[in-house]
Amino acid sequence: MVVLIHGSGPNDRDETIGPNKPFKDLALGLATSGVGVLRYDKRTLVHGQKILSEAEGLTVQKETIEDALLAVSLIKGMEKVDPNRIYVLGHSLGGMLVPRIGLQTNDLAGLIIVAGAARPLEDLIIDQMTYLAELDGAISDSEKANIAEAEKLALKVKDPSLDSDTPASELLGIPAAYWLDLQGLSTGRGC
Repeated sequence: MVVLIHGSGPNDRDETIGPNKPFKDLALGLATSGVGVLRYDKRTLVHGQKILSEAEGLTVQKETIEDALLAVSLIKGMEKVDPNRIYVLGHSLGGMLVPRIGLQTNDLAGLIIVAGAARPLEDLIIDQMTYLAELDGAISDSEKANIAEAEKLALKVKDPSLDSDTPASELLGIPAAYWLDLQGLSTGRGC
């Protein structure tokens, strides 16, 4: 049995991105080989408004890891599931978090990382902004300004003296608690 762990953002159970549904494709492919899959809508999708109202305390533990651990616990008790053959597969941010999930439960046969970033999330955000700006062949002045501003905010995220009271508006729109929870985490460096 495989539990699928989402990347960043409010993803549905298929991890729909435009016309693509990678988790649905994975689930169907694994099922045709006799492997059960549990996928679920991410907490930030289902309870988005509530989470936004409490965003300052949001962490990766609350956003992603707690639900992954609950999913593992749920399937462990299912009659047709071999509790010694449960795996978690994390994609993107989920891939970054899989090692931490593995440390928080003894109920896993293995960990699978798919496109888990080996670099800090704040660097990936800048790279994604730059990539999207370049899609039309040229980066406009306003896009350059947005990227430069994001780079300044990313430096605040990296600051070792980052404080939990720093407003999200100064941290790429993501709460300080979230960044503090991610500090030091990279699939390239361990948990």
